[in-house]
Amino acid sequence: MRALRGSFFDTREENVSRVAVHAISGSMIVKDGGVDKLLKICKGGIKSGLIFVIAPVCNTDLELTQLLEAARGRDERLWAMMEGKTHSWSTLIEALVPSKNRNNVEKEVKEGFAQVEAIVRAAWLVNDITQGSQKFIDSIVSGWATSLLKESFKGHGYWCESGDINTFLDSKKGE
Repeated sequence: MRALRGSFFDTREENVSRVAVHAISGSMIVKDGGVDKLLKICKGGIKSGLIFVIAPVCNTDLELTQLLEAARGRDERLWAMMEGKTHSWSTLIEALVPSKNRNNVEKEVKEGFAQVEAIVRAAWLVNDITQGSQKFIDSIVSGWATSLLKESFKGHGYWCESGDINTFLDSKKGE
């Protein structure tokens, strides 16, 4: 599961004595006002590090699993659907991430769509969807939502990093 870790009370402070963990839906990141609510948590005077554990995104405009289904069914609208998803993610990035912080997340989404296109082409050719391809599609969308939040936080002056939740929790055990 994806996570975002940061030290939000002092952008110079990376080592904190305690950590507050917040479980959030990936959908919260992409809905209107979601990032603002998360920024309020950061600004709320919490004197600790924060970890946001991010559940998958459930938003039909942004999810990519429909692309796999369209490929399996050899739906001719597949490429228009893919273009629409690309546009939705680009619009979301422009709306939520300050312009000076967009390059990394835009690059990640562009590269991710190239990978998705390869998987969709394979599903089209074999007329089937593997469980691995479904998991990959879900994880890539979660990764994009996490990157979007990370770059948005950085644009507001907060230090943070993204990664696997187990990595973050294991690193706190050793301190």
